[in-house]
Amino acid sequence: MRSTQTPNHPLRADARVLGAPSLAGFLLPIFALALLLALAAPARGQDQAEAASGDLFIERVDINVINVEAFVTDKSGNSVDDLTVDDFEVYEDGKLVELTNFFQNDRVAPVNEQFDRDRQMVSEGRRGGQSTPAVTPREVPEDQRLNLVVYVDLYHLRPANRTKVMKQLGGFLEDRIHQGDRVMMIAHQRTLQLIHPFTQDIGQVVQGIERVAKMATNGQMADAERRRVRNSLFEGRGAEPTPGQLLPPGGSAVDPGVIQTNVIENIRLFVQQQRLETENSMKALETVLRSLGGLPGRRALLYVSDGLEKQPGSDLYQMYTERYSAAPRVTASSPSRTGIELTRNDLTDVYHKVTSVANTHQVTLYTLQARGAMGLGTVSAEEGDNSMGLGGSLTSSNERQSSEQEPLIDLAEETGGSAIINSSNFAGALESLSKDFNSLYSLGYRSRTGGDGRYHKIEVKVKRPDLRVRHRSGYVDSTQEQRVADRAFSSLILDLESNALGVTVDFATPQLEGLNKYHLPLLVRIPLRELTLLPDGDKHKGKLRLFFAVQDPDGAISQVQEVPYPVEIPAAEANQLQDKEIGYALKLAVREGTPKVAVSVWDEISGIESYLLRSVPVGKKATKKAAR
Repeated sequence: MRSTQTPNHPLRADARVLGAPSLAGFLLPIFALALLLALAAPARGQDQAEAASGDLFIERVDINVINVEAFVTDKSGNSVDDLTVDDFEVYEDGKLVELTNFFQNDRVAPVNEQFDRDRQMVSEGRRGGQSTPAVTPREVPEDQRLNLVVYVDLYHLRPANRTKVMKQLGGFLEDRIHQGDRVMMIAHQRTLQLIHPFTQDIGQVVQGIERVAKMATNGQMADAERRRVRNSLFEGRGAEPTPGQLLPPGGSAVDPGVIQTNVIENIRLFVQQQRLETENSMKALETVLRSLGGLPGRRALLYVSDGLEKQPGSDLYQMYTERYSAAPRVTASSPSRTGIELTRNDLTDVYHKVTSVANTHQVTLYTLQARGAMGLGTVSAEEGDNSMGLGGSLTSSNERQSSEQEPLIDLAEETGGSAIINSSNFAGALESLSKDFNSLYSLGYRSRTGGDGRYHKIEVKVKRPDLRVRHRSGYVDSTQEQRVADRAFSSLILDLESNALGVTVDFATPQLEGLNKYHLPLLVRIPLRELTLLPDGDKHKGKLRLFFAVQDPDGAISQVQEVPYPVEIPAAEANQLQDKEIGYALKLAVREGTPKVAVSVWDEISGIESYLLRSVPVGKKATKKAAR
């Protein structure tokens, strides 16, 4: 068996045929060997791996079915539910494709009055020892079952708005379960927190709603910081910023240029912080979207927040420009430069990446602005100080409102979903959303490009000219390798496992390498009898790819690491080795606590894969806690 390692990689690894199932006696020598090989000749090791991988030519056709959800309405906006497959035409990159799958999700008959009373009780939360009503989910084909994720972005929520929207989610989610959907809830609080996995248990959903309703939010803290920055605009209130101006208190002369510079620096620091936090939120959202790619069936995500700013701090820049429009042109803080700074901090590309990931993994995004109704010309309570006068406050408030709503609209429209904004009646809006889910058409066709990793534009047409159709704008046709790697994410986020190859993972004692840093040895075992090996001269050869990802105790997730693993055994020994295992050993860099480790193994010849998830106590405290 040829040993392999991956240079320039945080993992130290080696592989060989295992004769016994015991981890002891194999693990220590193999790690010593791997470390020596990695230190001595990493370039040679890579050449060996590439050569071995290139010896065996495999041609396998992977069929990737692209599903497009189409929502059809008449001119009045009413759902149309009497269409057949012959009423649709689907184009990819301008070319007509042949539909291989068609499914119409007809709405279940209206529920009775008792169910309505039960739903009302759920929407208000369980109280006074009341039991949660039993819900019998509708039977739906697995490939058409909706997997709905409720993603609550606590960083961009205020406490009162969080409480209000969570109270009204219960009835909507119960109705989804009644329609046969599965529901999962995730909260983002700088890190991802799985509130509950996919379920059709309404009791578990209610408990999740109650839990999120008590979690800390960050919107109010961002408001406080915004007010502090805005108040810095009013130092020297009532005075024009002219040289030598005396500013109270104290009557001392203050250079208005210094005040102006300080104000713009405060704005810049605030904008930088908001940009970083928003980028963090969107990266977390991308992780969830990517994890959904491995799920069978339809996929949708309801994103809940008070809004996402397209240009963070645009309202502050607007107020600054109005305040200092007549000021001397100071190079570093001139109002004429604020347009440049707004463009530099524009987050359109960040949101576009989210829609690209959603479309790649065929996830429809729905967005809900929990802030509620705010018509143009309204100054919210968060705006606080109106010292600039009503006109200035209204201008900045409208600027901020527009900036916060545009990304929510774009995220939904680009993926074929819809946005709930400017609404305080969330129950009514969510009921309309339910009708959306219940009246869609699922159109499927086989990928024309076989996983080329490129973006492809989609256009759905309805042959009746009086109808309107909404759908995702396109998708990226992921390679098979990428789809397998995505399932490593799925394991971490969704706690999913599938083990068609009979893979086992063993861990040895973590080794302390520094302050709160450990190397965690692990051994991946794969039964030879489960692999597809092809004869090649005096050898039998196979090709595996292994994927590893780690979620640390704080919830942060590593990038998926991919390791090619060529397999070859002597043809003369093939029969007697059938009951043996091959092993791949490596070390993961982890922190103290109980990290989660995802391992995926893909047999490139057969296309069969396994993905597993393991939690491992690391460090004395975690080990003692696990023992208890």
